[in-house]
Formats: sequence, structure tokens, C-alpha cells
Amino acid sequence: MTKAVSCVLAAFLAVVSVGARTLVAQEPAPETLPVFLDCGWVCDFDHVRREIRWADWVRDRKDADVHVLVTSETTGGGGQRYEATFIGRRAFDGWADTLHTTVPPAATDDETRNALVAIFRLGLVRFAARTAVGERLHIGLPREAEAGGEQERISGEADDPWNQWVFSLSWRAFLHGESRQRFSTMFGSFSANRTTEAWKVRLSVNANRNESEFELPTETVKTVQEDYGLSALFVRSVASRFAAGIRLSGSSATFNNVGIGAKIAPAVEYNVFDYEESSRRSLTFLYAIGPAWVDFQEETVFGRMHDRLVEQSLTAAVGLRQPWGSVNTSLQVAHLIGWSLGADVPAELADQDAKYRAVLSGSVELGLVKGLSLDVGGYYTRIRDQIALRRGEASDEEVLLRLRQLETSYRYFISVGFRYSFGSIYNNVVNTRFDGSNPGGFVFIN
Repeated sequence: MTKAVSCVLAAFLAVVSVGARTLVAQEPAPETLPVFLDCGWVCDFDHVRREIRWADWVRDRKDADVHVLVTSETTGGGGQRYEATFIGRRAFDGWADTLHTTVPPAATDDETRNALVAIFRLGLVRFAARTAVGERLHIGLPREAEAGGEQERISGEADDPWNQWVFSLSWRAFLHGESRQRFSTMFGSFSANRTTEAWKVRLSVNANRNESEFELPTETVKTVQEDYGLSALFVRSVASRFAAGIRLSGSSATFNNVGIGAKIAPAVEYNVFDYEESSRRSLTFLYAIGPAWVDFQEETVFGRMHDRLVEQSLTAAVGLRQPWGSVNTSLQVAHLIGWSLGADVPAELADQDAKYRAVLSGSVELGLVKGLSLDVGGYYTRIRDQIALRRGEASDEEVLLRLRQLETSYRYFISVGFRYSFGSIYNNVVNTRFDGSNPGGFVFIN
């Protein structure tokens, strides 16, 4: 009896299963494929819409059946590795796929945008095939490739005569002014980078010179500010969530009263998530400690012409990039160990023997409801480590022209913005006429 009941039950479930599949198969396919491209500044959206016309591009993710989330990371060779995550919504809820493409550092903007369009096409085909659009799509290779004209690529280690080193050299000059004001800026830099799975090496040198001249009724004021810097970073991958390294740096800056300064900082970092997931989420803790040496250009308020000290810092950072938005925030606390006051110190500074700096910074982009998004960003710095302040009062000229660093206990910057849009959900049409002009503007008041 029990066996007969089991057979009847199995047969009933089989019929129900076949019936359910038949009902699903008979559901009408969606007529269009609404897609929301979450790409920020990375993508040329006009180009994407021109090249992929069979998708309906919408302005809000809540109106989309597919949400395409794009992130990027710099490769060891200086190029960019792009990750496109295709997230199904509504009709395709539960569907997901991820594709990657890498462009070399010398790639043009056109090559980059075409590489992105290529993976967008591939990723969207899976979804389009389940819509009425799929009946009209044609997928294939260029004719010469289909005929065997394109040789098969064999993956493996590339023959790299540079051994994965990438070098960059730049120099730039800016000149601008008016009849009574003249400004010039020169900037130069050199960098050498090498990145492998095991090591990251970053070497850089930079120089900057700013010159300003103002013709006042009684005199001509001329100012010159210069700053130079060099840095070296060596990082070893210890495990999927650990890294260790050392940073070496040197600098000279007129504004900061630093004649020459140098620092060595060994450090360790732990990531709560695997580094492989860093383009989507990360939670890191980095601790660094090391000696520093500073020779000042002028005597400081503490009566010093040079300092020898030890600095330690702890940094916690969070990075998230999800369909609902993105969050990037960090908190760093740096402390000068073993620093002591000199003689003849101003009374207002005598109670600040503990020298530290705390920096809280972050940015948040959130899609609140359909059509409404929130952007918040900024930083707040608590400052208790201004050991390089020049002795003596700053002149009005130095204050107004920002020629020297002034005493302060904090700095801050805050940016808050809302954006709300409504109307048609579609965003397919591209028309760039008059984009390069300023119709109706008054040239003579610019």
C-alpha cells in the first residue's frame, strides 16, 4: 500500500513539474531589454548607445531588467582592468554574470570604449536571448575570422623584455595673466612601476614651481613657491588577505617650511575580504611605524632647525561598490612618538606635547528612490602636529597669498548634493549638436 501511494505521489509531482515548466515556457517573452549602465566617468555613454541600439537604456536602475555595474583597477603594467557585472532585475531576478577586459596603458580612448562595448554586447546577449529582441540578433565573427584567417591565440607567459616595468615621464608648463597679474607653473614627474601577483613596486619623483607677480599702485609683489618629492613603495603579498611592505619618502616644500625631510615606514595590512574582491568591496587595516628626519628652512615656533622623531599611524578604510551605490571612507590616526618641546615655546603650544593628526574622509553615492540620488563627500582633519610652523607673525601678504603655513587645529571640506529626475525612463537617443558651443552666453563678461 505504501509503495503504491509513493508511486502515485511521484507521478503527481512529475505532472505538476511538467505543467509548471509548460506554463513558464508559454509566458510571453519581454518585448524589450531595459538596461541601466552604472559606469560613472569610465564609459563613453554616447558611444555605448550608438553601438548597442537593440537595448533600451534607461535613466534609473529601478526601471531596468539588467543593471550593468562597471568597476576598474590599474594593472601592474599601468593599464586598466575593467569588470562588468550584469545583475538581473524584475524579469531576470536572480540572474548574474561577470565579464572582464584589460586595455594596455597606451590604449587610446577609442580603443578603451570599444573594448567596453564588446563586453557589454557579450554580457547582454544572454538576457536579450530571452526577449523578443533575441529573435532579431545575429551573432558571429568577422568574415576573415570565420574563414580561418585569424590565428588562434595561445595563452601563456608573454615574452616581456621590460620584465613588467612601466616608466612614465612628464613635464608641463602653464602661463597665464593679465596686464597687472602674471602667473607661471612648471611641473615635472617621473615614475617607475612594477606589479606582479607577489610584488608591487612604485617609484616616483616630482617637482613643482609656482611663480606669481602682482603690480600694486606702490610696488610689485613677486612670490615663488617650490616643492619637490620622491617616494618608493615596496609591497609583498603575504596571503589572500595580508600584505607587508615599506615606504620611503623625501620632500622639500617652501610653503611647509621644510628644507629637506625623509621618512622610512615599514607597514602591514590586513583585508577582511580577499584582495580579489577589492573592485567591489574591501575593509582594510594598515599599521605603519618608522623614523623621520626634518631640516627646516627657518626656525620653527618651537625653536628648532631640525627634528629627529618616530611616527606611527593606523588606517582603517572601507570601499564598497554595489548596485545601490558606492561608499568609500577611511580614518587615519598618526602620532609622533618621542617628540618633546624645545625651549622658549609659546604658551598656547606648551600644552600640546602629544603630537598627532586624525583624518576622517569619505564619499557616499546612494540611489534613494526612483529618480532620486544623494552624493555626500568630504573630510575632517584634527591637527596637533604642526612642528614646522615658522617663528614670528605672518604678514598680511603671506596670509592673503598663502605663502606660509598657518597655525590651525582643524581643516574640513564638505560636499552635499541631491539629484532628482523624472519623465521618460528611456535614454536611447544621442544628439551632440551644439555641445561644443555656448549659445546665448555673453563673451565679454566671462
